[in-house]
This record gives sequence, structure tokens and C-alpha cells, in this order.
Amino acid sequence: MTSKADPAAVDSVRSIGKVLGEDVTEGTWEGTTEVQNELVMDVGGNSAQDALSRAEHLLAGRGWEKVSKSPEWLIMKSIEWSDVYVSVNTYNHLNVGIYSEKIVKVIEGIGTGLENILFICVDPGPK
Repeated sequence: MTSKADPAAVDSVRSIGKVLGEDVTEGTWEGTTEVQNELVMDVGGNSAQDALSRAEHLLAGRGWEKVSKSPEWLIMKSIEWSDVYVSVNTYNHLNVGIYSEKIVKVIEGIGTGLENILFICVDPGPK
């Protein structure tokens, strides 16, 4: 069985800013293949926290509700699409290893100025 987010949900997330890079990754857990959409985005903002707050506001305006938040990340659940979640993370060089090779190349291409760039993952959530 394969589980993935509705493409319209992914488009909703894309619409909050400028997509600098994108990849689709898959992982298998207990016989289910989960497809995740990874996005590198610029939503504006003067700092990482400002960008994170802007993303939260923009996503809330598109039908996403906050599940959990810290100063460095945010998790939201779609109201419109059942069991679709989005995690929004600020840049942390220690986390680069968790991203796909394609996303790492995007990060390397940006070089400096990553402090207001967000790393967003849209996934189908637990079943």
C-alpha cells in the first residue's frame, strides 16, 4: 500500500511563498510506503522566527491548524485534507543530513542567507 498527500494539499503549501527546491521521498513502514514532499521555501521574513511565524499565518489562512510549535519548527494538520500534515523547520546545519541529496544540493546552491529559508515536509500522516 502507498500513502501520499493529496496533490492539492501540496499545492496549498507551495502557494505560501517561493519554492527554491523540491523533492519527493519514500519510506516504508509496516508494509506501507509513505511518500513525502520536501520543499525548500522562502516565505519572506527578516529572521528564522519571523519566517516561521509568517508560514504559520499563511498556512492557517489556507486551512491548516497548528498541532505543535517550537522556536525552530512547526507542525500543522490540514482541515480540508484528511490526515495530511506539514512540518516546517528553520535552517539548522546539524539537520542537513536528514534531507534528500536533491535538497542538500539546493542548500549548497543557496550558500549564505539560509537563516530565513524554511524546510517543509508534507506527508500523509499516520494511518
